[in-house]
Amino acid sequence: GPGRERDVPDGGGAAGSAPGGPRRGTLPWRAALVLVWAADVAIHARPLGRVVLPALDEGVYLYAARLMADGLVPYRDFFLSHPPFLMAAAAAGLSACRFDVPLFSFLYVCWVFSAVFPLALVVRRLGGSRTAAILAGVLLSLSAVFAGNDGHFFALRQASVPLLLWGLAALLKGRCATGGALL
Repeated sequence: GPGRERDVPDGGGAAGSAPGGPRRGTLPWRAALVLVWAADVAIHARPLGRVVLPALDEGVYLYAARLMADGLVPYRDFFLSHPPFLMAAAAAGLSACRFDVPLFSFLYVCWVFSAVFPLALVVRRLGGSRTAAILAGVLLSLSAVFAGNDGHFFALRQASVPLLLWGLAALLKGRCATGGALL
């Protein structure tokens, strides 16, 4: 149908597939991406309960998010040296989790590693290769920025990567308003 990605070359569906039914080859590369994402989440969520002291800037960011969740306004009530959008999102997430930092951190890990999906969609759309799309997701997962502590400690850089990639994927699909809002 319109807007649906083609997984087979021009010339029709896979042999033996019913018209309008699922095409062969669609599920495996997407399933592989889900496995990459699930492995990322499992690996990075495992140490969350054992972390006693926050690393990097997580403590500062989560404290600023807590202040915003409590109704304080950045730049007026407290100093914040970053644009407030991601802090507001973190404040909403912390509030939704009832300020349970391990639960927030787990959801954050799920968010950060969701970047494998739009990255794969962009690579698949531009390069046409399922293998390259899966490899791109794996390489992102293994990059120093994500594979280290930054993958499971709240940081603005990692929190913004999925926004960038989801926005780019939306632009490539012709959803300019959504892409522009995410970018």
